This record gives sequence, structure tokens and C-alpha cells, in this order.
Amino acid sequence: MENLTFAFVMDGDVFHYLQIPNDPRLEGVIAGLSSGPQVVPMPEGVEFMPMGTRYENGEFVLPEVEEPEDDYEVED
Repeated sequence: MENLTFAFVMDGDVFHYLQIPNDPRLEGVIAGLSSGPQVVPMPEGVEFMPMGTRYENGEFVLPEVEEPEDDYEVED
């Protein structure tokens, strides 16, 4: 499988590059990297953000998780 290479550029200078597999499972990542993303540091101690996390006004906003309703009956 071929790799795609992305260059990270700031003020015309290439300061880093990243190679990732050209894999259909990474379609969202490839689209995001191709769209001129904003790169920000993750909060200290956080290594993972769930899908649906947003970055608004300089802060990460986690998706709301709906609690399941307890309105079911258990048969004996």
C-alpha cells in the first residue's frame, strides 16, 4: 500500500512532515489533513479524544453522552 506524505507549513517554512497509508479506512484523516487544519496541543494528561469532540473558542468540547432511560420493566 502506498503512503501519502503531508508537509506541515508555517509562514512558508516546512517544519515537519507526516506519512500515512493511503487506506480507505483513513479517508477522514486524509480529508482533514488536506483541508489546512489548525494544529493545537492536547490538554496535559489527555491522549485520546472521543469522536465528535469539537474545538471552540480555544477549548475542547466533548460530545454530550445521553444516558439510557430506565423506563423498562423486567419480567419475572
